[in-house]
Amino acid sequence: MDIIKSKLGYDDNTIKEIEDKLLQKYDFIYDAFEAVAIKGTEVLSSYDLKPEVIEAIEHESKKIQIPHIEVRAVLEIVVKKGNGIDIIRNILTSVEGSKNNAKIFITYIGAPKYRLTVTAENFKVAEKVLNQAIEKIKNNIEKNGGAFKFTREESKKTHQNI
Repeated sequence: MDIIKSKLGYDDNTIKEIEDKLLQKYDFIYDAFEAVAIKGTEVLSSYDLKPEVIEAIEHESKKIQIPHIEVRAVLEIVVKKGNGIDIIRNILTSVEGSKNNAKIFITYIGAPKYRLTVTAENFKVAEKVLNQAIEKIKNNIEKNGGAFKFTREESKKTHQNI
């Protein structure tokens, strides 16, 4: 709040009024900034704040790194066809990217192993996206006459941006 105070040239009383408004919903001022970092400035819409205050809060919120959950699995995939590598590559790339507020990354470990990593804001979302990705990969590999197996790895907290 000191940064916002100096940036906007507000006095202590004005900053105290802003803090009081935010503390009606949040236990700590930081929680309000974190909510803006996660969900955007819409969370401030019910607080009769001046546009320049909302803009300053949004600017400072962008500096917050929100903790995320990372769940991982090692996939063992074999397709014994002449174009097996292309089939595997196409199936894996169709799963990669952002889905349901989560990011899916696939890295090559060494034949026939690949690491599937899902990063999301909470475990429930990450687990759901991981299971959907594994199911999609499994079904497509088996449709192409391939063999599929996966092993879960330990989950962990990270501070990556989604």
